[in-house]
This record gives sequence, C-alpha cells and structure tokens, in this order.
Amino acid sequence: MNHPDHQENRFIEIYNQFSDDIFRFCIVRLRDRDKALDAAQDVFFKFWNQYKKSPEKVESIENIKAFLFTIARNTIIDMTRKKSSIPFSFLIDQFTQESSVIDPVGFKDSTIDPEHHQQMIEITGHLDKLDSHHREILVFKFIHDMSISDIALILGISENTTSVRIHRALDHARKKLSYLYE
Repeated sequence: MNHPDHQENRFIEIYNQFSDDIFRFCIVRLRDRDKALDAAQDVFFKFWNQYKKSPEKVESIENIKAFLFTIARNTIIDMTRKKSSIPFSFLIDQFTQESSVIDPVGFKDSTIDPEHHQQMIEITGHLDKLDSHHREILVFKFIHDMSISDIALILGISENTTSVRIHRALDHARKKLSYLYE
C-alpha cells in the first residue's frame, strides 16, 4: 500500500478530483489568476510532501477535501501576510484599462452557462463588501457547496459554531446588501 507507484497514482487521483475546487477557492480569495495558480500549486506541493513523508497518516484522513481546503486556506493566509506593496504604475495600468473587473471564477468552465457565469461574477463582487470572516464562510457554504461538518473541519470549530456563523454571515450580508433589493 505504501508502494511509490500507489502513492503517485493516489496523488494523481486526488489532484484530478479536487484541483478545480482548490483553484476556484484560491481565485475567489486572491482575485488574481496567477496568484491563485501559485497558491493551488503550493497546496498540492505541500500535500505531496506530506504524503511522501507520512503516507499512512495521509491515507488515514477521512475527508481529503476538507484537508486540502485547510491547506489552501492556510496557504492563502501565509501569502497575504507576505504580500508586498503594489507598485503605483501597476495600479494605474489596472484602472485605466477598459475593464478593471476581475473574473472571480478565473476561467470559463464549459459546464457553466454564460448567464450563470455572469451571475457568479456579480455575486462574488457583492461578497467583497463583506468582511473576510463572513465572506469566507459564505464562500465555503454557497460557492463551494460544502457541508457544515466540512466547513467546521476546515475552520477548526464545532459544527454548532459553524451553523451560527453561517446564520450571522447571512444576516450581515442581507443588511449590507439590502440596497440590491430596493
């Protein structure tokens, strides 16, 4: 079971199953396709290193998806802590282009119709108006369609606390975005 070929095949299987989800999570959080690609690559690099170091431990993980999202979340936190200042010339270039809207989905998914894709862009744009804690839990729940138990596992909190935070985030979002419904 710990044979290198088994490890490689299992890693490839996990990568194929979860790489799109991890990339989308990264791009929604980072708003930059290149940084999201770097972050997603880093997630799987860390996972592979952990797998090589302790295959039995990784094989015993019951919820690989939650494990990968936890790595992604921590990777993004580390990246934003290390964020360097943005050169003023870059900002000028970004805001003088015809479209300064960043596509939060990051790429055209052939399974998503154009109207739904546009709605996702609008929704994630509105999510920017929320603080990071509310936004993060709503992204996990409604964009990545995660269960409360998966979210709790990723955030390291109880399922009850997760449910309360989702409820509070929804209330906060309704108040903050009420102008959309007037």
